[in-house]
Amino acid sequence: MKINVPFRRKDVEVETNPCVVEKTVELPADLFEHFSENLLNDYDFILENIDCMYQDKDGVNHCLLVLGEDQDDGILVESEGSAYARYSAFVPNARQLWLHAQYDPALQSFCDRMQAAMEEILRTAPQLCQDGMLRVPLSDFAPSPGEYPLDTALLSEMLSGQPEFDSVELFGDEIIAQVNPAYLPAEKEHHKANKQDWSEPSDPVLSM
Repeated sequence: MKINVPFRRKDVEVETNPCVVEKTVELPADLFEHFSENLLNDYDFILENIDCMYQDKDGVNHCLLVLGEDQDDGILVESEGSAYARYSAFVPNARQLWLHAQYDPALQSFCDRMQAAMEEILRTAPQLCQDGMLRVPLSDFAPSPGEYPLDTALLSEMLSGQPEFDSVELFGDEIIAQVNPAYLPAEKEHHKANKQDWSEPSDPVLSM
């Protein structure tokens, strides 16, 4: 995983402030770059959204989230009545966080079901595979009434990144996977036996 962060040197503790994003503004890429390098300049988009930014009686900062076109990161702004970013905070992966918030809890439920499906396949793979091949009918993961269907292509990609499988393919109405031999029960027992044979000393040879 790679993210952009503003590293600080020898901080004693991590200081945070509670914030609420009241509105999101997306700027053209060039304007966002200029803004990120000149936070103390006055900007029309801050002035136009000045009512969105304030600190309430509980100390919570109500902010404007500024995104850039084709940019993942963002900048939180609380101008405190000004036309410039009097208070600001860099937020890595802000776009993903914002999108997630828009569709939560439906998106969280979907992600949980995807994770559960992958874990179930990994759990049962050693028992259900034949000759090292596992065939998973997609009908096993049919949605319940009111649920979104799982993304089978994404599920296949998630499985392909697991060490239990040497290869994973989405084919027709099933996922076909080649199980890593090291994760097959027979191979595990064979490996365990070999390890015991190697580690356990043999009987001493008695000299006459």
